[in-house]
Formats: sequence, structure tokens, C-alpha cells
Amino acid sequence: MIRFDYLEIIKKQLLDFEFQSAEHLLRAEKILKAESKFNETVSPDEIEKFITFFKTNGSAYVSLIQNKALQAILSGNLVYFYIELKTPQAHGLASIFEMDEELFKTFAVDFQENIWHFFMILIQNDKWELVYDFLKNVPSIFSFINSEKLFELLDEKLSVLSKHLLAATLSRATHLNLEYCIHPFFYSCLSHLNARYFNNRIVGIYNQFIHLRTNTDTVDTTWVCKVLFSIGQFEVLKYENKKLLYETKIEVLKELYYKDKNYYYLYEPLKNTANVVKRRQWYWLSIILFGILIMMTILLVVNYIL
Repeated sequence: MIRFDYLEIIKKQLLDFEFQSAEHLLRAEKILKAESKFNETVSPDEIEKFITFFKTNGSAYVSLIQNKALQAILSGNLVYFYIELKTPQAHGLASIFEMDEELFKTFAVDFQENIWHFFMILIQNDKWELVYDFLKNVPSIFSFINSEKLFELLDEKLSVLSKHLLAATLSRATHLNLEYCIHPFFYSCLSHLNARYFNNRIVGIYNQFIHLRTNTDTVDTTWVCKVLFSIGQFEVLKYENKKLLYETKIEVLKELYYKDKNYYYLYEPLKNTANVVKRRQWYWLSIILFGILIMMTILLVVNYIL
């Protein structure tokens, strides 16, 4: 991983630092080596890696690296990114990544360790909405390797939940280790990555939590309601299951209003995201109304002829 946070050290002494400048890179190397003598977090090996990388690639990515949002991602600065920028769109990342597809493919590969480190910080802090924002709006930031790693990580998290369900070990003590289960956007990420692959497992987990909700005293029912609400974000394949998950989502949300108002107000705006159910209902209603209109037209024509 390129220690992009070294930039902060360099810019304290070299305010106009330019990646593509051989002279600036030489001065940057001297600054970092001096810093390493009394700062244990600055490693000689990582200094060499940093300087070598920018000697080779600095000019290719100079316009990108100057973007503050990308700087925050490459240096793993979650605080800056989450507080200042909120979402990828807030700083134009989606449009930036659409400008030069080939450039961003190589960027995603060359910086894939830094990018993965940033997403691990997001996941460890349960910032699933941001992860989903990137998957949906800036997919080019994921190299093939990082896409596979993200898929495997989320697959493993779902497997951990399934194991707890099978072993009946979902006590209140395990809830903290399964915090991601009560985040709706965790399931949005699963849908986006591969809804078909995860579909049957999600339906199975949903059924087990429905059973838990009414048949056990060992699990916090408020937590179960949060899981059921969150699962409602997953885009299951069959209409019958979509309708079932949507109805459960609305039902448990009403219960959460009394059990955990903070959670309710945080995620209440998501209650109608299962628009596919409503669209399907409107589709059949429109078919019926159209049929009635045709019948009335035929009757009027027949009466006119007679």
C-alpha cells in the first residue's frame, strides 16, 4: 500500500509539492527520511515505495490525486470523507470516474491496496451506506481483485449470521459482533453484488428471524425487528417474496417506533424503497382498468349499432 498520508508530512515543508516534479520528489524523500528518525510510523521501506511509485506514475495521476475526496480515500481518512463529503456524489466522484474509463481502470489497479484499506475502514465502522454509494455510483473505483475481495467478505459475514442461527447462539451478547445485520444498506450491497447468488440464503434467514420473533425469549425482539426491517432492503427475485419482505418491513417499522425511536427516524425514509411491489400492484390495477375501459367501449359500440 502506498502511504498516501505521507503527503501531510511533505506539505508541511513543501506547500506546492508536485508529484510529477523530479526535484520535488527528491526534496520529499529528504523530508520523509528526516521525519523517520524520530517518527516510528514513517518507515524507510515505505518511503522508498512511495517515492518510486510517484517517479513512475506521478504524472499519469496528477489531476486525480489533487482531488480532495480521492486524497481522503487513498490516505484512509474516513473522518474527512464522511463528515465533509458525505457521499461520492457530493464531491463529483461519480462524474470524475466517468471522464476517462481506461485511466480509472489503471488507477483502481495501481491504488487497489489503498482503496481496499479505505473500504475496510468503512466496513469496520459499519458505514454500509457509503459502501453501497460507491458500488452503485462509482463502481470503477473497484479493481477486479477488490470486487472479488468485497464479495467474499460480505459472503462470509452472511455465513457467520447463518451459523449463529443454526447453532441457536444469537444471544444478546452476540449482537455487537453482528452489528452489520441491522444496517439496511448491508443488504443493498448484497443485492448489488449478486442478488441471484444471495437470494435463497436471504429468504432462509428471513424465515428464521420470523420464527425467532415469536418463538424465543433468548433474543432481543427489538434487535430481531431491526434485522427484519433491514432484510427488507434486499431485492429478492420472486414477487411473492418481495411482497412478503415489504409487508414485514412496514410491520416491524411500526413496532420500532415504540421500541427504538432513534433507529426508526434514521431509517424510516427507507420504508417505501421496495417500489417494485407498488409498481407490480399498479401494473395489475392498470391492466384491470384498461380491460374495463375496453369492455365499456365495446358495449357502447354495440348499443350504437343496435
